[in-house]
Amino acid sequence: MWLYRWLVFNLIVGNGDNHLKNISALVSAEGIEVARAYDLLSTAVYETRAFSEQPRWPDVELALPLPGARNFGEVNRARVLEAADVLGVPSAIAGRELSRFVDKAANEARGLIEGIEAENERVPQAARVHLAGEMRLVRTIKSVVVSEMVARLG
Repeated sequence: MWLYRWLVFNLIVGNGDNHLKNISALVSAEGIEVARAYDLLSTAVYETRAFSEQPRWPDVELALPLPGARNFGEVNRARVLEAADVLGVPSAIAGRELSRFVDKAANEARGLIEGIEAENERVPQAARVHLAGEMRLVRTIKSVVVSEMVARLG
């Protein structure tokens, strides 16, 4: 199930670099377990009109193609659920988890932006000029990438 959740999260945020080398194992005397997720970022945002002179969004390649989808623009709910089936996730659970991610994504993104804005208020005024680019980036992730992927997966 964790692999499916990892895949869904990466699709929603536009992570085109979610290759399997970003999954690690922790080995101890007690056994082997999957390490916490890392490299969770939006690479696709840099292919939007906000950041590229030759935008390719949503036709940005997926690091892990889904059945019938080689780029973000081809991703839809049915294809993600088909991927869940390939991963052995029961369809009812896969659908419920996908809906949960989709339902929470916009609010979580909004909360993240509000948190960054509050944190930025504590930065000295002279340094705030340099934070504008960061805010532009996170707002584009929310309003373009996350919004479009939520619509595709809803």
